[in-house]
Amino acid sequence: MLTAFFNRRELVRELVVREIASKYKGSFLGLFWSFITPLLMLGVYTFVFSFVFKARWTSTGNEDGVSFALTLFCGLIVFNLFAECVTRAPQLITANPHYVKKVVFPLEILPIVTLGSALFHYLINLLILVAGIIIFQGWPSPHILLVPLLVMPLCLVSLGCAWFLASFGVFVKDINYNIAFLVQLLFFMTPICYPSSAVPPVFRGLFNLNIISMFVESSRDIIIYHRTFNWSWWLGASLASAVVFILGYTWFMRTRVYFADQV
Repeated sequence: MLTAFFNRRELVRELVVREIASKYKGSFLGLFWSFITPLLMLGVYTFVFSFVFKARWTSTGNEDGVSFALTLFCGLIVFNLFAECVTRAPQLITANPHYVKKVVFPLEILPIVTLGSALFHYLINLLILVAGIIIFQGWPSPHILLVPLLVMPLCLVSLGCAWFLASFGVFVKDINYNIAFLVQLLFFMTPICYPSSAVPPVFRGLFNLNIISMFVESSRDIIIYHRTFNWSWWLGASLASAVVFILGYTWFMRTRVYFADQV
């Protein structure tokens, strides 16, 4: 599996570049929208949560609005990386019927292309986040260098889920309409707009089943709070993500032979 991906790396790179370019093709500002959009989003979240709702991340309430916005934005960009992959996955095959019927094409790389595009937007958002931290809070700690280790298992679980959903999207058409709702539900079940300590103890066991929440919390630990993440948790999350990755790929490859009859 890994050898096949490595041999097709040039094809994946070209498709990712084309995917990113097509998203901004024809617009006046072009690629600059990838910078402007997260800046506008950060500004909106800062205004709404800091000045309208006057929300604070700590119980003492002595933090300013910018600190709250940066903390929120840090969790949001992690969630968006996962959400972009799984939201687009159900339509990856049905939206490209010519890849299924007319040419010999490695369909399994389509979720990888989507992940590549999502990683590009994640990196742009991360640069904006780090710039905001430097401007308002000073230089981040060296723990920020652990971000690639944190993103790696997140990419694995995102790809595994994307392969599952891409296959299900061929056979179960309704999933295309339900996945957006499920992602929105997952958003509110993830401590993005609120700290995990705000979750009532009776519900924390349920919230802990959400692996994305752990990625969000760990991202804040190393970027916002200047501390390392729990290495035992990281090992467990990496193993679980690898299992989802392998199972998703295996399911996709076992079911792809039926795609042509359904598309």
